[in-house]
Order: sequence, then C-alpha cells, then structure tokens
Amino acid sequence: MNNQQQETPGSGYRVVPASMGKQWLEEAWHFFRSQMRVLLFAVLLLVFIWSLTGVPVLGMVISILSPVFTAGLLLGIRAGFQKPPAKINLLDAWQNQEARKQLVLLGLALTVVTLMFSYLAGPDLTELQLAMANGDIPLESFQWVIFYSLASAALIGFCTWLALPEITFRSSQALPSVILSLRATMANWRALSMLGLWLTLIWVVAVFVVSIASAVLITMLGSTMAGVFVASVPVFVLWLALMALMYVLQYICWRDILADPEMEKLKEPATTQFFDQDDEEQTRVII
Repeated sequence: MNNQQQETPGSGYRVVPASMGKQWLEEAWHFFRSQMRVLLFAVLLLVFIWSLTGVPVLGMVISILSPVFTAGLLLGIRAGFQKPPAKINLLDAWQNQEARKQLVLLGLALTVVTLMFSYLAGPDLTELQLAMANGDIPLESFQWVIFYSLASAALIGFCTWLALPEITFRSSQALPSVILSLRATMANWRALSMLGLWLTLIWVVAVFVVSIASAVLITMLGSTMAGVFVASVPVFVLWLALMALMYVLQYICWRDILADPEMEKLKEPATTQFFDQDDEEQTRVII
C-alpha cells in the first residue's frame, strides 16, 4: 500500500493484529479515568432517556432517535481525545442534517429488527414466563429465548459497532455503513475477540468484588428498603462505568479500523506501517 491510499481511509478498512484488543482496552481505561465524571453523567442521562421507552408513542420516538443520542456521546468522546477535557452534549449530532437523517434511518431499522426478533421469540418467552411462575423452567423454550436474544444481539452488534461512528463522523449513508461495519468487524475478529476476553475477565472480577461489597452493606444496614437501595448503588455504578468504557472503546475501534480523518491528519506519513505479506501481525488496509 502507498501513502495515497492511506489518505483515503473511507474506501476500506484495516485489519489490526490480535494484540490491539488489549491496547484498545488500556487506552480506553486511561481515557475513562481522566474523564470519569463527565462520562458517567452522560451515560446516566442516556440511561434515563432510554428508561422512557416504555411510555406509549414517546417510547417509539426515543427508540428511533437513540442513535442520535449515542452519536452525541461519541462526538464528545472524540473531542475529549483531541482536546481534553471532554464536553459531551447528547444532541450535538442533531446539528448535522445529513448525519441526523442517516442516524434516524439506522434507528428505525434497529427498531424494526428488534420488533421482529421480539415477535419470533414472543411465544417461547410467554411460555417461559408462565412456566417460571409455576416454578418450572421448560428447557426448550429457554433455549429458544436464549438463541433469539444472542442472535439479535450479535447481528445488531456487528452491524452497528462501526457503522454508528462512521455515520456520526463522516455523515456516511446508513446501509453502506452497516455493510462496512459487518465486513470490518468480521475481518478483525481476532482483535475484537481478544478485547471481549479481557472485558469478560474484568467484568467477572468486578462483579465478584462488587457483590462482596453489596453483601457487606446489606449485612450492616439490614434487608430494609434503604439497605437494599444503598447496597445496589455499587452495582449500578459498575454498570454505568462498563457502559461508558464500551462507548470509548467503540470510538477507539472505529478510529483504528476505519481511520478517523481528523486523527490521520496529525500522523506523520513516515511513521505509518502498511501491509507486508511476510508479517501477519502488521496492520493491513483492505480496499
């Protein structure tokens, strides 16, 4: 590959080595620590907005606009990398008319896909709920509910992990961005798998520690409503922190796989590495 092709990253994606998974996590963690308060507050506000999806009509509107709010968070994260501290406004993406249109289309498509999977899993989920109410767990229904849940999560994850920042930062069309995200995530399965393994390990350790802390708090405060509320705070904060970390990782992955044009301008061409057939661990650019 030559430098001219490097200057047009929107035409393809990079395949990064598996070791990038750990590097992504380390970089995201350092950024999270330095911008912890603003990130937690932004994610808390995002969760509050999502909590309104149960309201008739308003919930459907929020579901469709959800990518717009997430895009605003990603814009703030990118700004924090360029010129800290981060300043996050969940409505920032609304100012870009072209990006807004594509984000709304993406939100509409995600809503339809979610409704479709809910319809497919509906009978098994109802049967499972009725059986659990009677103290029984039908294995077949349970398996199908798990299958539909994992299938929908995997499909949505692969299609939107890079598509959402691609639309946000380049105002790309929704459908090509979804296809590009699917291709790029599958091509980078090694690095993303390594990232997933590290996240799983950290999550297990964190849950274990937080569970012990919650148990101690319940023991000290008793099983009253106030005691249970105080004991649940560490779990809630851990959940918010993990969500914030995931959004930082989403930007970092997009930046390194699809190349952030703003960050590319800051790099020296001489320090850029390109594909070498004799070195599979080196970054490649796929056109």
